[in-house]
Amino acid sequence: MTTTPQFAQHWLRWSQIGALMIGVVVLATGVFVGVRLAADDDSDAADPSAAYGMSHVHGLGLNPADGSLIVATHNGTFRIPADSEDAERLGDSLQDTMGFTVVGPDHFLGS
Repeated sequence: MTTTPQFAQHWLRWSQIGALMIGVVVLATGVFVGVRLAADDDSDAADPSAAYGMSHVHGLGLNPADGSLIVATHNGTFRIPADSEDAERLGDSLQDTMGFTVVGPDHFLGS
């Protein structure tokens, strides 16, 4: 079998993308170890969203606008700033975000 230079270039590019994706997963796993996964016991009982933290992650994406990690979960969507380990809820929805993708700076699609 003869390998063409074009095939080699495509293979190299896809292997780089694969390595990047593995790096994102490893980074996200490390961040989640340090992130509080549930609200504190002293959370405001009047705010129902305070009772639910990040759990059962369905999607991860890096926001090109600021490098923050966007996390789509069973309990809504969260943002972890690039310079922090603290997650903050995006909006007030508790929706179960099953599908998620970043389509541009500060532009996300979820279902």
